[in-house]
Amino acid sequence: MASWDVSAVGRWLETAGFEDLVSRFENEQIDGEVLHRLTLEELQLLKIPLGRGKKLLDAVTELKAHQRMSQPRSTWSAGDAKRLPPLISPSSDMASACLCQVILLMGPPGTGKSTLGNRLAEKMGGEHFDLGEHLRSEGKSGQPQTMLLNFLGAAVEKGKKRAALGLGPHMAFINGFPRMMDGFEFWEELEKVVKPSLVLVLEAPDDVLKARVIDRARPDDQKSFEERLTFYRRQTDPVITAFHDTGRTRFIDATGSIEFVEASAIFHLQTAVLFACGQPEIYGKVCDEVVDLGLPYQVTCLDVAEVLGDSQVVVDKILSVVRERPGSVILLKGFPRTQEDLKAWRLVEVLMVLDFDSKMDFSGYFTRGFKDAGPATRNTVSQLIRSCQPLHVAVPFAATGLLRNWMDAARYIQWWDPSKFESFQPQYAGYLKDQVAKHKGMPSLYVRPSDSPPLDAWLFWLTHLLHAGSYETYCDKVLHRMVGPLPPPVSSGLTKTLERKKFAAVTGKMLLDSDALASAPLAFVDGLASLHNAGLFPMSDPRALCFGSSEPGSIANELMLLLALYYRRFLIVMGEAGEHSKAGPSAEMDWIWHAHTTHPAVYADDCRRLFGHVIPHIPCKRSDAPVGEEKDEGQVAMGQLNKLMRSKLQALATKEKAKLEKATLWPFRDSKLGAEDDIITLGCFIPGGDREWLSGKIRSVDASIGEALSRSLKEPLAWECPLSTAALQRDPDLVEVIVRLLSGETLLEKVMTRDTKIAEIERLLRSTGGEREDLKFFVDGAQLASTDTIGETDVVNGAVINMVRVKKPKPKPKPVAVVRAVSSDSDDWRCTCFTNACIFHVLKSGRQVSTKMQDLQEGDLVHTGSTELENRFRRVTRIWRCPVPKHKAFTVELRPGCRLTTGHPVQVAGHWRRPESCGKVEETQEPFVYTLELEGHVDTVLVGRDEKKAMMCAALGVYCGESFGWNLFTRKTRPCDSLSCKKCEVAVVPSLNFATVTPDMLEVKYAPY
Repeated sequence: MASWDVSAVGRWLETAGFEDLVSRFENEQIDGEVLHRLTLEELQLLKIPLGRGKKLLDAVTELKAHQRMSQPRSTWSAGDAKRLPPLISPSSDMASACLCQVILLMGPPGTGKSTLGNRLAEKMGGEHFDLGEHLRSEGKSGQPQTMLLNFLGAAVEKGKKRAALGLGPHMAFINGFPRMMDGFEFWEELEKVVKPSLVLVLEAPDDVLKARVIDRARPDDQKSFEERLTFYRRQTDPVITAFHDTGRTRFIDATGSIEFVEASAIFHLQTAVLFACGQPEIYGKVCDEVVDLGLPYQVTCLDVAEVLGDSQVVVDKILSVVRERPGSVILLKGFPRTQEDLKAWRLVEVLMVLDFDSKMDFSGYFTRGFKDAGPATRNTVSQLIRSCQPLHVAVPFAATGLLRNWMDAARYIQWWDPSKFESFQPQYAGYLKDQVAKHKGMPSLYVRPSDSPPLDAWLFWLTHLLHAGSYETYCDKVLHRMVGPLPPPVSSGLTKTLERKKFAAVTGKMLLDSDALASAPLAFVDGLASLHNAGLFPMSDPRALCFGSSEPGSIANELMLLLALYYRRFLIVMGEAGEHSKAGPSAEMDWIWHAHTTHPAVYADDCRRLFGHVIPHIPCKRSDAPVGEEKDEGQVAMGQLNKLMRSKLQALATKEKAKLEKATLWPFRDSKLGAEDDIITLGCFIPGGDREWLSGKIRSVDASIGEALSRSLKEPLAWECPLSTAALQRDPDLVEVIVRLLSGETLLEKVMTRDTKIAEIERLLRSTGGEREDLKFFVDGAQLASTDTIGETDVVNGAVINMVRVKKPKPKPKPVAVVRAVSSDSDDWRCTCFTNACIFHVLKSGRQVSTKMQDLQEGDLVHTGSTELENRFRRVTRIWRCPVPKHKAFTVELRPGCRLTTGHPVQVAGHWRRPESCGKVEETQEPFVYTLELEGHVDTVLVGRDEKKAMMCAALGVYCGESFGWNLFTRKTRPCDSLSCKKCEVAVVPSLNFATVTPDMLEVKYAPY
């Protein structure tokens, strides 16, 4: 609490129920430190009522107690609070920890935890404990805590057997526990039970997860997805935060393939080592002092002097210890002892060598040298070890994921056009505002997106994240919450099938320069060109790099792991250099840095753990850039690191020549597009979009994307592409629709979404072309139904829709007006309903369309008339078709497109009234009338042709006041999604049939709710 700033205090007041005090606290600049020591007398000076002040102090006291017990949540805030000791100490039972390593798999429903657990257990020779699966098999009789303890006990026994055979620890992957803080605390209090060493947290937007859950249809998915997700956000998120505060969480992007997710997990399980060698009197004293000061969590020290034997024996024993510490960093004190030890070292990459005047040859290693054991040396070594802590993001796969997502987005939109980029901002701002609103009241200050962003919002978001200072200010001043990580756009990968949502545009001052997006792919271009210059073709082709990076042992996988190693070293050098150094990333590192910063809160937390402050990303700040003045120490160190890295890249190209040749045969090109895929791919990185020019350039380099990118940097004037007003490729979810008469006359030529129905095309032709006759539509001679979608026809393959006009029969005479109205106490048949003339406003594919009653379907999202954004649309759960005796009913037309039966409640000036009190009653021909039932408890619907003039009408389940009473129509047949809804307990009567309403049913008076 003490580290909170004023905005953090305001957010806590909102979640704690003290919204009325936020502005007062902001005016008085009350931060966490002041809040921590507030007294009742001070609150009274602020003119806060006595009772309200006491309640506030009680809440503060409760918060203090909670934070003492479960660690401060500074991880996701802007504070740099000092981290307390780990909440769960791994030293409680080190013997068990050596025998069995527990890895937790956590994340929302649908992220693939079970699948990942099974694959990791198989690959690493371990075991996967899926609590959910055990509970499903044992039913209510199973107790989660008992099941966990039984599993852990058995796992330790298996570890003992492995130890007896000289093997590594037993790997136990646990999924489904703990789900709440009480389970976390239960496990923490068990002193002699092995604790989790790592927590792998799988993340994806809610819409992606919901689509997966619906697709897999597992027994435990019968609960509503929203209910399970809400439980996770409110109950499980705090558990993840508690684990995160001890430094053991690792985050994985779960939107990709299972191979991508598995590769990210295995990366997090890798162990890094540090050598500390040379003069024993120097390294011994320094290492001992650093250890006494306290090592970061998941950094351990192994005294190699205690290990006896020749070089091979010592290395084998060290590697057995390394296997016992997955995902950690091990400081090898006193190793290597000799050059022979160094030659015998294998398998595990050395992150850094701390050389205390050893006189050994460490060429090819990332080394820092020391001559004495003074305080300055101790402090430097302590800081270096701190900066070697593992990262919370799997950076090599975050980098290839970002590269893939960029290509998926850039091909469908004119990213090089500044005017286009400017037009993206309102949708981007609206999208972020919507994501923050959906997390209102959630405990975390870090908002994970609920929806996959549209293409335009995604491109602006990526660009904004690369300007870290601007983004942090925007989140702090405008959103008041940090939002991230950047998920794939709607058009990318698995998200192509998601509903395209439109977010309310938010206008405002331009956040970035209009050419900022056109500069975004430069880091990709520089990085890929550098790989090409190192001889790593075809890894300089972004498609090949993305295709093979998740395959263990492939050249793409080896390359990305090598770049990840140097990215960690790059961060170490940046930390050493300090904020005032001109040091920056090399061409090979910048795009990986970009990927790390697209997880803004996690990146900031990584920096604070490693260096104590955030290293801001500055676009185009290059270490390689020529400078006109003497280089500072940071630039010199970065230059040395870059030289070492490039020698390793060239060595990899030479060593793995056969693998590179094999990679040229990978099917990374889109077989459907053929050579056109090369043109589109190049156009994702060279601004302009002129396909003819790009085609000529790709032919000039024998279809080598890496060579093209390399030349574009060496010969910039020769590689300036003419500007095009069209995107490189049409979005696959969009189709060009052409409607023609048999005479050949074109009536409509428009790009539409694949899920557009023929009925919508007909409505468009009537509204824009003035069509009055009956219309029939044909594709290749086959007639189309009004419910057919474009995606189901050959229109997607370029076929034209032919339209035929059919003359309408003569219209029937208009119904004769009747002067009398039916009173509310009439014995005549009465069913308060909608007629066929009613027009509703339905949300389809992110667009609002007008829909007549006879075209309305169960499952449609109808406009409720609510002014609250989250309640504006509700799904139709039931449509009751009610036959009318003699096909005649008394109706009132209140607006064009709003004809209701008499007695149907309609809201006028904020009051419920009967239609007959607002307009003329007519006897009209109505074979059927309709009653609607909506999901949840927003039981109103907007009816009328013109949305602005439409009327708000009652659906089933709404009480309209004393004049209507607690009648039949205040009931519903289906409950809302909440498990314990008091209203549903009274209002829901599943046995009711609104299709056959009888006078007896209308006489019943129902209980109020």
